[in-house]
Amino acid sequence: MIHARPSNTTHTVEISQVDDINDQLAGRMLPRPSITAAELTMAGAVVLGHKTATLPGASLLVRVSWEGAPQYPYIHGHFADPSGTKSSADGTVAVELHTAALRLLSHRLHLHHVWGIGSLDS
Repeated sequence: MIHARPSNTTHTVEISQVDDINDQLAGRMLPRPSITAAELTMAGAVVLGHKTATLPGASLLVRVSWEGAPQYPYIHGHFADPSGTKSSADGTVAVELHTAALRLLSHRLHLHHVWGIGSLDS
């Protein structure tokens, strides 16, 4: 089950950071960025729900979501896929975002986030 926002009693740092990223990606904090899978070193990542489909480098990141327990969520990136593979109702494909990609994403969006143990290398 994918959650939109947890209650304040379970609002972890990671979930707050997901909200920050989505605010930036939605253009609520201008200018609206265009971030590709290649920029996040996610080109070729296996698309969730597909055994053989992979993410093209030109795919644009649309939003980020989380799944699982708020204390240790799995973070997914949802990309507009130019190849036509779709895995969700909004026409995007999802891949799992790991610490390195999340650090690159926060850095690219000029957000001061900490993912995993420590923050982005300077």
